[in-house]
Amino acid sequence: MKLIIRVHPAEEWAKSKVSIKLGEFSRSISKNLDNILVIDSTEHLNTFSLVPYVHTGLIWVTSAGVDLVVRGVPVIAAAKPKYQGLGIVDEPATQEEYFRLIDYYSRGEQKVSADQIQKAKEYLYMVFKGFSFEAHSTTWRAYSCVLNHMPHQHEHDRFYRILLKLELAPDKIQV
Repeated sequence: MKLIIRVHPAEEWAKSKVSIKLGEFSRSISKNLDNILVIDSTEHLNTFSLVPYVHTGLIWVTSAGVDLVVRGVPVIAAAKPKYQGLGIVDEPATQEEYFRLIDYYSRGEQKVSADQIQKAKEYLYMVFKGFSFEAHSTTWRAYSCVLNHMPHQHEHDRFYRILLKLELAPDKIQV
């Protein structure tokens, strides 16, 4: 099994928010291991150029998990991403389940379902087309965006109700 660790590009420009540098940490623990490639946040590489070589995505909280699923790559989340509970990625409840899933996926037995791909597409549609949240500053940084405590929390809650099909999307409402 080979592992590619792609450090989030934001780690470079959000230095003050990052207490553990994933690139440095990953390099230190994978030293002399030929099956691990670390691509740091400073390296100019489009993450999506790796997709043809990825058989399973292991994510923390990145939105890349949804993008991988849309492209047919199964994903295991180690933490709770923004799209948790929507059935898009596998969300193991324990560390043991996480490693069991990695073992299972490493055998190439897991495929992304058509339902997961559809849910991922709906999520991306809602994120990029269905809603336009107000920018909170002229610096375009989301420092004031804290999940469940957003300035416009009711709109975020509505976004998830629509994704879960508990409420109609704005373009589906009959007037």
